[in-house]
Amino acid sequence: MTTFYVGTAPDRMPIAAALAQARPGDILSLAPGAHSIGSVTLNGVTLTGEGGPAATTVIGTIAPYGACAVAALTLSAPPRTNAIAMTLGADAYLSITDCRIAGDATASTLTVAVDRGTLVLDRVVVADDEDLITVRIAAGARLHATSSRLGGLEVRGGTADLIRCAAHLVLAADGGQVRGYSPLELAPVPGKRTIRSLSGATLDLESIRLSGDQAFEAQANAATLRISEIESVTGAPLKVVAESDALVQCESPLAEVVRATAVPRKAPRPRAGSGPQRVLWPAAQGRSFATDVQPRLRPGDTLVLEEGEYAFDDLACGEFECEVNLDGEGRRDRIVLRGRLTIPPAAHVTLTNLTIEHPAATNAVHVSAAADLSMHGVTIRTHPAAELPALYSEGAVTATACELRAGPADSRATVTVVGEGRLSALMCELGWADFGGSSVVSLESCSLFRLATRDQARVTSAGRLSVRPNARNQCSVTAKGQASIDIDVLDCPPGDELNIQDQSSLAISSFASGAAPKITRGGYARLSQGSPGGHDGARGAMVTSSLPDSARIAGAVADGSDVTGVREDSLTALNHLVGLRTVKAQAAQFVKNAVINRERAVIGLKSMPLTLHSLFLGNPGTGKTTVARLLGKALYAEGVVSSDVFVEAGRADLVGRYIGDSAPMTEKVLDSARGGILFIDEAYSLAQDFEEDYGQEVIDTIIAYMENHRDDLMIIFAGYTDKMQRLLDMNAGLESRAPNRFDFEDYTGEELATIGVKALRDTDYELEDEELYRRILTRGYTQSADRSNARWVRNFNQELIGRQVDRVHELRTRTVEDYRLIADDDLYAVAGIDADAEGSSTAVRDLLAELDGMVGLAEVKAWVAKLVNRVNADQRRIQADATISRPTYHVTFTGSPGTGKTTVARIVAQLFHELGVLSKPTVKEVNRAALVGSAVGQSEERTSLAIDEAMGGVMFIDEAYDLFRGRAGSSDYGQAVIATLLPRLENDRDKFVAILAGYAAEMDVFFTANPGLRSRVPHTVHFADYSPEEVAEIVVRILTKTWTVDSAGLAALTAAAYRALPENERANGRSARIFAEEIEGLQADHIATNDVPDAELHIIPETVLEAFARAHGVAPV
Repeated sequence: MTTFYVGTAPDRMPIAAALAQARPGDILSLAPGAHSIGSVTLNGVTLTGEGGPAATTVIGTIAPYGACAVAALTLSAPPRTNAIAMTLGADAYLSITDCRIAGDATASTLTVAVDRGTLVLDRVVVADDEDLITVRIAAGARLHATSSRLGGLEVRGGTADLIRCAAHLVLAADGGQVRGYSPLELAPVPGKRTIRSLSGATLDLESIRLSGDQAFEAQANAATLRISEIESVTGAPLKVVAESDALVQCESPLAEVVRATAVPRKAPRPRAGSGPQRVLWPAAQGRSFATDVQPRLRPGDTLVLEEGEYAFDDLACGEFECEVNLDGEGRRDRIVLRGRLTIPPAAHVTLTNLTIEHPAATNAVHVSAAADLSMHGVTIRTHPAAELPALYSEGAVTATACELRAGPADSRATVTVVGEGRLSALMCELGWADFGGSSVVSLESCSLFRLATRDQARVTSAGRLSVRPNARNQCSVTAKGQASIDIDVLDCPPGDELNIQDQSSLAISSFASGAAPKITRGGYARLSQGSPGGHDGARGAMVTSSLPDSARIAGAVADGSDVTGVREDSLTALNHLVGLRTVKAQAAQFVKNAVINRERAVIGLKSMPLTLHSLFLGNPGTGKTTVARLLGKALYAEGVVSSDVFVEAGRADLVGRYIGDSAPMTEKVLDSARGGILFIDEAYSLAQDFEEDYGQEVIDTIIAYMENHRDDLMIIFAGYTDKMQRLLDMNAGLESRAPNRFDFEDYTGEELATIGVKALRDTDYELEDEELYRRILTRGYTQSADRSNARWVRNFNQELIGRQVDRVHELRTRTVEDYRLIADDDLYAVAGIDADAEGSSTAVRDLLAELDGMVGLAEVKAWVAKLVNRVNADQRRIQADATISRPTYHVTFTGSPGTGKTTVARIVAQLFHELGVLSKPTVKEVNRAALVGSAVGQSEERTSLAIDEAMGGVMFIDEAYDLFRGRAGSSDYGQAVIATLLPRLENDRDKFVAILAGYAAEMDVFFTANPGLRSRVPHTVHFADYSPEEVAEIVVRILTKTWTVDSAGLAALTAAAYRALPENERANGRSARIFAEEIEGLQADHIATNDVPDAELHIIPETVLEAFARAHGVAPV
């Protein structure tokens, strides 16, 4: 297997050249950007994007041949053609993972067309067009989709298994079979049906979830539709229109079944027409198949079985040559069929939702060569004295959620596939499995007692393969002849043994327990552990070759001895990276030191021991992985390291689940990197606080390995600067063993803009106004709480391209220039800016009007108006000069409770958002109870978490003075909150706004807690107490929203009542709410004790106001 690194950089090759050289099993690793491939046939090749679907795009049509895979990229169809066209053979197999698939811009062609073969989708989004079928599965083809959004799905004669998927339409027709497991999310197009089962099709959905505000409707016409559970976000029902004797089973109360043609289902009917039909086998005729049922069947029909017992006793040898589908209605275990089913050559049969009893003297199911069998939710009960396998196949079998029941001491195989047979099984129990001949078997999340392979059989298993303990003391997995087995994750009982013989091969990526079982070999058998095999989905540390022989730069000789220019190319590529001035200088000096040290040793001079192990410290998106790869290539070219292997690992690759697991896992990763570079990303995650964490075991293993292999391995520990200190503190010897420290500084706004411009140009986009792009990107990054450097730029560009796509899609005619141009309007749309607006936006004016409409608060209103003016001025200055430091807007709100501080904080948050200061209009409200812990360290942790949650918005600390009790330096844990808050107020002043609220006198004392506190919260605004008349006005506003009352009398009365309150009970706005609630309570008593006409229920009479006056000892008005 060879990995080709594709891109425009000097150390990469063009995609056309890589495709021309690639052979089955090879991988094309695509750099971020756009790669145009035209229409290409992939023969057993894998395409994977390095930056994920948001960064890497492939433009063209993929036609797979053999087993191919695509991962972590966006696949975009050219105009008027498909993105996926599976037409080349029934054996074609395409696995697509973590991808986005976009149709052609003209919206005139299917996005995904599967005419032959098998398509597997996992976490895939197919760009949706409400007027189109986006995915079509033809007769004989298969779809298996997990956690994917499919748009409009049409299955005509083929089969589809959907697990946790979403669509706007699911259509099955012409005998097609669709099975939905877990909730199927359906958001129909307004005015169109969302489920359609037609012409002999079967659509069986475990559960659906309907969303949208339109009516929901399904259709079944001469077909089967089963829905077990229905959830509707709006509560609206699903109308199911049943036509032409359709079989509809929808038990949910949200299903409204409307039968267009009422036909008694159990009455025998003469055949009408020549197409496939559903024929009922009544349980009462369960033993008279040959006389009562078989004469009514034609090939392609569907035989429907009720709950009951059935047998082929009246057929010769109890055997039925089956060319019809069998579909059980009811509980699977209550639909029991005894006898042998033989699927003849060229037949296509589906078995669904039933139980088959295995006869003692023959098979339960025999699939002939060239036959095709699909089984969904089928149980086969093996006979204790059976002489032959329950399932024997020389043809093609697809099984989903099936169970071949066997015992741990059974003496024969449960399932056997031989000849050129095919088996694809998902979530199945297979019992004792035997695969021989030239069979090809694909398993996913299956379980069994034993897996035995022979001859030239090929078995791949994705997900976990669970082996249950057997009582025959036989090896769990065996391979003989030239058989091959490739397993993602093997879960086998302790003490089990695996055996491979002859010229067979066994590849296992990982073991569920973390520890490998005993594996014995004989002959020339090959064993591979801990690295992915040929199937997609394997996980673990990724081992790659930076430049395989077949992808070498022009000028390199075949034996690899000529590395002239590779070091220079690597360092040149490093120097061409944007920013990173300090790191570039450090890397160049590092390479020089290593080279000179090696050359001194060659000529016999003594030299200081050179340690390569390093720390890469910096925030996300600063290029740590890219620099590590380039540095490794340069060191390899100079002979400082003996291999160009680069292993990237994280916590999941090193830390096991149980005590003792982590050391062997870590040693395996270390061994895989021998001679090259081991890059441990987010290394700080190895340092955890809880006792049962096994990260320390990893650290101890790495340190011991570093001592024993100091000359043939470079380990790079990478992560955030502050968090990495925890890792160094875990073991005092780690920092001294990794003495080389590379500090990756954050990019400046101008550098990020340069990165963004280059990324757009590299993917064939042009900016209408580059300066506008730079200004908007810099402003957006400055106001964002997400400071992930280049990652943020990638996300910004992806959103920008999405806006451009929306605009271009609306054009009636499109030119090449339209596809390339990023218009100013696209930038304004991303930034949320009205290009023609002057001064404050409408939203800002509305917010100021809302504030002005509040009672009282004259000083606050004046302060907010000045604040808006200042922010506008600051933003204009920053826009003109991006290097200007961001001002501080942290503020103190002083005043008594109930004076509107929380309400004004909400308005201020929205104003800051509208004015471009904050990325979110949110307010995070906290107080002492939320921040102060009960033990050492808890207060710091709680405070940091609260600030992190407030990032991008406003953090409102109510009664902030309560954090300081006593004097500075006291042992109160509130002091730890202040100490944690203080640096964040300064360092993150451009990421959030803090509002500290409390009584004026107490807040003055609070600011003595730390000398630097007052300077970090420089603004103060006072909320004066409400006067009695203002409290009365609030009461009137509250009540007149829903009641009719004498406003003048009510105002005078409540003002007097407020004056009568003791001063310590006057709570401003809270008192107003209490008065209003009290009056409403008196009104309720009045209504309950008097015969008040309905027309007067909303009127508060004078008697209620008089009762309120008496209660407060004031004279009625």
